[in-house]
Amino acid sequence: MSMNTFLRLVILFLSLSFYGCKKDHVSGTSAQLKIINASPNAGEIELLQNLKSVARFSYITGINPTVNYTAIDSGFNNYKLKKAGSEIASWLFANEGTHLSFFVCDSMIPSKASYFFLTDDLDTTGLGKQSMIRLVHTSPDISTIDLVTTHPVNPGKDSVLVNSMNYFGDFNQADILTASGFQHFYADTVVYIKIRKKSNSSILKQYQFNFPKGSINTLLLKGYAGRAGVDSLSLSIIRHN
Repeated sequence: MSMNTFLRLVILFLSLSFYGCKKDHVSGTSAQLKIINASPNAGEIELLQNLKSVARFSYITGINPTVNYTAIDSGFNNYKLKKAGSEIASWLFANEGTHLSFFVCDSMIPSKASYFFLTDDLDTTGLGKQSMIRLVHTSPDISTIDLVTTHPVNPGKDSVLVNSMNYFGDFNQADILTASGFQHFYADTVVYIKIRKKSNSSILKQYQFNFPKGSINTLLLKGYAGRAGVDSLSLSIIRHN
C-alpha cells in the first residue's frame, strides 16, 4: 500500500469516526424536560446541560403541583448539578425521547445525591375513559412499598396497583428506565391512593384523588417517613399532559 493511499484511508476513518460521534447530537433538535426536586431541605438546585444552565429548581410541594416542560438539546450530552455554585455531580446521558422527567432525591452532597431521567410516554391512543399513572419512589428511609387503591365498586377491598416498588436511589439509570412505565388507571371518579410499607403492611399515607380522563400522571413519593414538618413523607401527583 502506498503512503498516499494509507493517508487517504486514515483521513476517511477519522471523518467517519467524527460523524459517528456527532450524529447523536443534531443541531436544532430538542426535547422537553420536567425537572423535579424531590430532595427535602436541599434548597435551590441548578441543572446544566453542556455547561449551559437549564433551570434552577426548589423542592416540590403540594398534592397537585404544576411542573412545566423546559426545552433542552436532544442526543448525547453532559449534565451537571450545582448547589450554591458548587458542583454536586457531572455525568453523560443520551436523551432519546421527546419528553422526559429528571428527578433528584436524597441529600444534595456529592457522596449521597441520587438523580435520574425517566422517559415520559404521552401517547394516549386507546386510553378511552381511563387515565395513566406511574409510581416514583424517592423516599430514602423506606426500602420497599406497595401502591394500593380502593376499588370504586367495592370500597371495602384494596387492590394492589404496584407491588414491591424499591427506592429509586438504589438503582442505576438503565434499571430505572426499564422499570418506570405508566399503567392504565381509573378516571373521573374519586379513588383512594394508599402507600403501604412492604415490611409490615402498614399504610404510611392515604389520599383521595380524581384523575381526569385521558390524563398521564406521575405519583411521586418523597420525603422521610421518620421526619416531621416539610421533610416528612408526602405524595405529589404531577400531570404530564
